[in-house]
Amino acid sequence: MNDAAHIGDCLFPVSLPEGATILVKEGDSVLKKDVLAVKEEEEFKEINLPRVSLLVSPGEKVEKDQVIARKKGFFGKEMVFKSPIPGIFSGVSQNGLARIKIKGEKTEIYAPFSGEVKEIKDSFLLLKFKAAVLKGDWGSGPKDVGAIEMLGDRDEDGELSDILLEHSGKILVVGGRIFLGVAHKAEAIGVKGIIAGSAPREAWIGDLPILVFTDKEGLIPKEIWLGLKKERGREVCISGEEKSLYFPLK
Repeated sequence: MNDAAHIGDCLFPVSLPEGATILVKEGDSVLKKDVLAVKEEEEFKEINLPRVSLLVSPGEKVEKDQVIARKKGFFGKEMVFKSPIPGIFSGVSQNGLARIKIKGEKTEIYAPFSGEVKEIKDSFLLLKFKAAVLKGDWGSGPKDVGAIEMLGDRDEDGELSDILLEHSGKILVVGGRIFLGVAHKAEAIGVKGIIAGSAPREAWIGDLPILVFTDKEGLIPKEIWLGLKKERGREVCISGEEKSLYFPLK
């Protein structure tokens, strides 16, 4: 990125929703946007089927209005039971309730960068990737990923009015100082991190990564500012705790 950066490794924790099916294993190499895991939300429709003869088996696909069971009624008249929806027949419980599984929404978890699956845990996996690492002077907050977006000029402080809904998912670069209200608003709309020339202690809120590069005037050094400006739109990893900005090499 510039002469101040060095080459190093980054371990990025990719969160996994509970019950997700993991599609990779430790040691696998993955490319950016590869699917690492999927989670299908299941929905069920229940219908009452008391003492019937089933015409379908658990796991069988059924269509809307398909006859799934029958029962002899009074005077030998046959009663039929139809599926009210398309789905997968899941069986009948002891109290006579049949469940039909509706295909729910599928959530896919993607690799934010190309790298290696280093470790897999219940709630996350660690993705290791090579990066150009830019060390800051101070920092706070966890790791996150976002695209670099510049706010104002290098000698300008961050203002509440500067933070827009369109900045959701971005890592914002403020040349001067940020204040507590700016950090709170940024976190509320989904900003992934803030890089600034200075930030008072009260602006360092837990879940928003904040990284400070500063010169004697409390501004981002000119070389760093110009380098970040050239990288506008590039997806990077910010870590407040590690006081680092990671630029993936692949």
